[in-house]
Amino acid sequence: GGWGAVYVTNDTVAAEAYDYDPATTNNRMELTALIAGCGLVPLGKKTTLYTDSRLCVDTVNTWAKGWEAKGWKKKGGEIKNLDLVKEAYELYQNSGAILNWVRGHEGDPGNELADEWANYARSKRLSGAVDPTSV
Repeated sequence: GGWGAVYVTNDTVAAEAYDYDPATTNNRMELTALIAGCGLVPLGKKTTLYTDSRLCVDTVNTWAKGWEAKGWKKKGGEIKNLDLVKEAYELYQNSGAILNWVRGHEGDPGNELADEWANYARSKRLSGAVDPTSV
């Protein structure tokens, strides 16, 4: 799986990050992208983060606060990807950012570029992978 994150300011890509994991899940990649996205934002900069992952939005905006209050437990079983959930929630809480959902593959420029970086990361070990900034 691959993940990608971009930091856009004044309609210009200021930073991007991407990587892959040969043995992972889509949810781990979405959470990793959120963590990386938080890391791209300069400290103290108020911003809005966008993701096409409802899992990420629901996790940090709704579920994590309750899980943390209960000692990182939830009714009905384990919290999957708890290591990443904790990290994403802590970074998000400390960032002062707002996290919003955007529909994926619907033309949002930042989301489309992040998706291109994720695809590039996933395929970069194959010959012929094209850096999204060179297209």
